[in-house]
Amino acid sequence: MRAMRAAFFAIVNTPVFAGIARTLDIGGALNEPHPYERYASPEEAGAATMFKVWRAVGEELEAATRAFDPTVSTHGPGES
Repeated sequence: MRAMRAAFFAIVNTPVFAGIARTLDIGGALNEPHPYERYASPEEAGAATMFKVWRAVGEELEAATRAFDPTVSTHGPGES
């Protein structure tokens, strides 16, 4: 049963069916809000995006540091 369900959703989640669903979606319920609409201004959206990017960079640097030398602490003084 689980394989049958997975096969069904693999077929239904194709771009063709997504296009048909969006065409029939008269009320716009399937449309996601534009990323800028989640913030008060484009500047706030840009700042939030930059924060996310630099957080990801920091996480990558931390992972690389730990892979290179697991004994290195990536936390500042007094942090654990």
